[in-house]
Amino acid sequence: MSEMVERAARAIKADDGSPCIAPSSRLCRHADGCICRSLANAVIKTLREPTDPMMQAFVDLALHGDVLSHGGWKGYARDQWQTMIDAGTK
Repeated sequence: MSEMVERAARAIKADDGSPCIAPSSRLCRHADGCICRSLANAVIKTLREPTDPMMQAFVDLALHGDVLSHGGWKGYARDQWQTMIDAGTK
């Protein structure tokens, strides 16, 4: 199970309060854990295709800064990702 899926599944749990996280190193102990991780995986896969506002946010950030202003490539990638996700959730 990827770290991103686990994070999303935990966020789903936190949102509705259900006990839905089973340990990632074992098979799901109860159906809720499998459902939350399946839902998290599906949600993350939808992010493969950005919306127009997400792409515009990426372009805007790229045109108004440089890699070094974000602390290098890893910082730039993180900031671009966060900017796109923020634009997608407005």
